Amino acid sequence: MKIPGMVFILLTGLLTLFIASVLMAAVPESATFFDQPINNLNQYVSAVFFAYSAIFGIRKIDVAFKGSFLFLGMRIGVILNEGWTWMLPPIYSFQTVDMKDMAHKLDNLEGITKDNVKVSIDESIIWKVIDPNKFLNVGEGVIRIGFDDTIDQVLREEVRGVVLDDAIGMRFKHGAKTKLETAVHEMSKEWGVKVTHVRVPAIMPDAEVLKSLELKRQEIAQREAEKVEIKNVRDRITDLKRTGLSPVQAAEVVQTERKKVVKTIAEHTFRVDDETSGAVKAVAQAFQGRRGNADSGIVGALSAIAQMFGNQNRGNQGRRNRGQSNQQQRQGGSS
Repeated sequence: MKIPGMVFILLTGLLTLFIASVLMAAVPESATFFDQPINNLNQYVSAVFFAYSAIFGIRKIDVAFKGSFLFLGMRIGVILNEGWTWMLPPIYSFQTVDMKDMAHKLDNLEGITKDNVKVSIDESIIWKVIDPNKFLNVGEGVIRIGFDDTIDQVLREEVRGVVLDDAIGMRFKHGAKTKLETAVHEMSKEWGVKVTHVRVPAIMPDAEVLKSLELKRQEIAQREAEKVEIKNVRDRITDLKRTGLSPVQAAEVVQTERKKVVKTIAEHTFRVDDETSGAVKAVAQAFQGRRGNADSGIVGALSAIAQMFGNQNRGNQGRRNRGQSNQQQRQGGSS
C-alpha cells in the first residue's frame, strides 16, 4: 500500500495532537506554561514531546528512493515516496530502498566449447527494484549471488553445446542472451526486482587461439582470391587467342598486363667506319649495274644496307662536328 507524503503528514500530525491533548488534560486550569513555573510532570512531558517531535519528526526520502514504513520497527506494508515527510518519533520510522537502475556483471566468466576450446564470456545485467518490501525480504547480496549462479549456469551450458566458430557468431550470442533473459526474469519475480536489460556482447577465445583463427581466415581469403585470379587469367587468355595470338604469346601478354613479368626492348647502336661503308656501297652499285643478271632481292637488300650505313656515318659525322664546335666555343669563352 502506498500513501502520499502529505496525507501521511496529516495523519501523523493528528495523532500527535491527540496524544498532546491527552497529556494536557491532566494539567490544572490555573497552571500555564508562561505565567507559572512548570510544577506539573504532565505539562513538562508535553513540552518535551512537542519539541522533540517538531525537531526530529521531519524526515526526508532522497530522490530515486522509496521508504518502507515501520511502526515500532515493524513493516506494515506502507510505502513512502521520495520527498519530505513528518512522523512521530520514535514510534514511526522507515527503511529506504534505492529504486535506480543497477548493473551486475560476473567477472572472469569462462567456458569450454564443444571442440574443447576455452573462451571468455562477456555479459552484464541491468535491474531495478519494483517491490521494496520483497526486496528487503531477500537483500541485495542474495540477489547478486543468485544472478551470478544463473549467469554462470546458463552461459556455460550454452557454450558447451557448440563449436568455437558457432560460439563467436552473432546468432549464438542472440540465442544465449534470450535464454539468459528467460532464466533471470523467472527468478527475479520472487525478489521484488525486474531485469530490464541483458547483454552478451562478446564470446572470445584466448590470444593464441584468436591469432590462429586470424591466420586461418587470411589463408582462406587468399585461396579465394587466387581462384578468382586464375579464372580471370584463363578468360583473358581465351580472348587473346581469339585475336590470333598463340597460347604462349597470350600468356606473355597477360603476365605483362598483370605485372608478373617485365618485357624489355633493348636498342643497340653500332658504328661502321668509312672504308667498310664504301666497300658495301661499291658492292651494291656493282649489283645494280648488273640488275639484269642478279637477283633483285639481293640488290634491294644491299642497297638498304648501304643506305643505313650512309645514314649512320652522316649521323656520326654530325655528332663529331657538333662536339668540335662546342669544344671551340668553350675554349673561346675561357680565353
